[in-house]
Amino acid sequence: MAVSGGRTEYTLEADLDLVLREGVEEVEPFRATVAAESVDDAIAAFRRVAHERLVETGPFVDVRCPAYPGYGDYRFVDPE
Repeated sequence: MAVSGGRTEYTLEADLDLVLREGVEEVEPFRATVAAESVDDAIAAFRRVAHERLVETGPFVDVRCPAYPGYGDYRFVDPE
C-alpha cells in the first residue's frame, strides 16, 4: 500500500468467475491497483475496474467478483 494525496493505493487480487458465454465460465486471478479512502472503497473500486477491463473492453460477457466481506477472497498484495 502507498499513500498518495490523502488516499491510499491498494493492490488487490481475487479469483473471479469469468463468463465467456452462457454456460461457459472460467476462474482466473485478477489483480488491480486502486486508490481509495478505505478498504471498503478499495473493494468497490476493484470491482469497477474488473468490470471495465474484462467486460466493457474485454472478451467476457460477465464477471463475478467474490462477496465482500469474505474470508480471504480478496488478497492485499505488495505491488511488483
